[in-house]
Amino acid sequence: AARDAERAAREKADDRLRQADALTAFMSGIITMAQPDEKGLDVTVVDALRFADAAIEDNFGAHPENELAIRSSLGRLYVELGLQDDAADCLESALAILAGGVEDDETESSILFNLSQLALRRDDVEKAVALAEKAIPLHGGSAGETDPARLASLLDGLATAVSRRRDQARALQLSGEAMRLVAGRDTMGAAVITNNYGRRLNSLGRYTEGEARGREALQIVERIGRSDTPQYAFMLHELARCLSLQGRREEALPMRRDALALAKKHLPAEHINVAALAIPLAQLLQREGDFEESLRLAEDALAIFLKTLPPGNPNIAACRVEVALSLIGLDRLDEAEEIALELWRPAEAPDEPPVAGVVALHADLAEKRQDLEGAIELRRLALGLRAERYSGGGRHPVELRTALARTLRRAGRLEEAATEFEAALAEHEAELGAGHPDTIALRRLIDGVSEAAR
Repeated sequence: AARDAERAAREKADDRLRQADALTAFMSGIITMAQPDEKGLDVTVVDALRFADAAIEDNFGAHPENELAIRSSLGRLYVELGLQDDAADCLESALAILAGGVEDDETESSILFNLSQLALRRDDVEKAVALAEKAIPLHGGSAGETDPARLASLLDGLATAVSRRRDQARALQLSGEAMRLVAGRDTMGAAVITNNYGRRLNSLGRYTEGEARGREALQIVERIGRSDTPQYAFMLHELARCLSLQGRREEALPMRRDALALAKKHLPAEHINVAALAIPLAQLLQREGDFEESLRLAEDALAIFLKTLPPGNPNIAACRVEVALSLIGLDRLDEAEEIALELWRPAEAPDEPPVAGVVALHADLAEKRQDLEGAIELRRLALGLRAERYSGGGRHPVELRTALARTLRRAGRLEEAATEFEAALAEHEAELGAGHPDTIALRRLIDGVSEAAR
C-alpha cells in the first residue's frame, strides 16, 4: 500500500511537472502569437492573451490535462485584469474539460474560486457564495494535501461573498479562520487576509480593531517590499474607509488619493478597480465641497462601469447618482435632473421607487428648486427604503433622517423637525457612537435649533 501511494504521488508530481512545462512554453510564446511584427509595438498584453486564448485548442486539444491547466491560469489572469467576459468564457471552458472526464480537484477548486470572484463583480452574490462553498472541500484533492495559505485564501474569498449577503457574523468567523492559518507570516497573501479581517470588523462597527488590522496589513506589505503594488492601494482604500467611518476625513483624503494613483499606475486604465477606488474619493471630495474634481472622478468611473459591467448592474446607477450629486453642487441642476429621471421617473412609476440613494437624489433636486413639500415627501420615502442596500449619495444611511429634519426645519414645520432631529441623534449614537464627529456636530445643531426656538 505504501508503495502504491508513493507511486501515485510520483505520477502526480510528474503530471504537474509536464503541465508546468507546457504552460511555461505556451505563455512564453504569447507575444509571438500576437504577431507584433505585423501589428507593431502597439500590441497590448490583452491582445496577446486573446491570441493565446484562440490558439489553445489547436495546440492542446489532444492533451486535455494541459489544456485544463492553461485555461485555468489564463482565466485567472483575465479575472485579475478585469476582463469579465473573457474570464467567464475561459473558466467555463475549463470546467467543461473537467466534466469531460479529466479529474483534478485542486484545479477545479481554483476555477470555482475564480468564478466566485467573477460572480461577485457581477453582483450575483448567491452564485458567488455557492461557488466558493463548493471550492473549499475540493482543495487538496483526493490526497488531502492541504496548503494552509491556499485554504486561507479560499476561506477569505467565501467570507467576502458571505459579507455581501450581509451575514457579517459568519463573514467575520470565516475571516478569523483564515487569519489563524496565516498568523505570523510575512507574505502578500497574509497581508490581504489581515486587511480583509479588518474590513469585516469595520462592517460591524468595531473601528478601533479594524484600524489596527488595516495598519498591520500595510506594515506586512512594507516589510516585504511590495508597497508599490495594486494590493497596497486596496489596503490604503480600506484604511481610509475606516478613518472616514470614524469621521476622520482629513486623514482619509490623502490616503484615498494615494490609493487611486497607485491603482492607475499598475492597472489598465479601464480596470473596474480603478473606478471602484475613484468613487469613494469623489464622495469624500463632495463633502469637502470640491465638486469640480468629484465630478471628473465620478464621470471617469461611470465610463469604466459602462464598458465593464452588464446593463442594469446597481453600481452603474450608484455611480450616476454620484455624477448627479456633483452637478447639483455646481448648480448644474438641469443636467442632474436628467440623470435623476433616467434612474426613476416618479410621475410615471410612483409605486416603483429604486434604492434610497436615487430617491434621496430626487429629494435634493426638489429642495434645491425650493419645492420643500415635495422634498419632504421624497425624503420620507427614502427613509422607508433604507432597509434595502444603500447605493449612492456618498452618505451614511443615518444621514437620511438628518436630511429630512433639516428640510422640515426649512419648511417651518418645527415640531416635526425636532422629532426627526432627536431620532437622527439616537441613530447616530447607536450606529456611529456618541463620540463620533458627525454625532457631536448633530448634537450641536440640535442645541442651536432648541436655543433659537426659545
